[in-house]
Amino acid sequence: MLGTLVQIVTSSFTSLAAVEDIQKFFSARSTKGFDQGLAQSLDGIRAKAAWLGRDREDVAQWLKSNGYLKSSNL
Repeated sequence: MLGTLVQIVTSSFTSLAAVEDIQKFFSARSTKGFDQGLAQSLDGIRAKAAWLGRDREDVAQWLKSNGYLKSSNL
């Protein structure tokens, strides 16, 4: 149950800084019972951060080309 809660709460995080913050927060706490959910959440955040780092410019260009984005605030 706590693993699911951690996954829901962290599902919108997309940066390596968030991974560091989460790890720091839980470093002084017991994660017994939701350690796998926490690990999956951290892996998901790392994957999103990698995707953004790799494809941010391509996505921004596509959005601009198709009229979805007027500035480069992505």
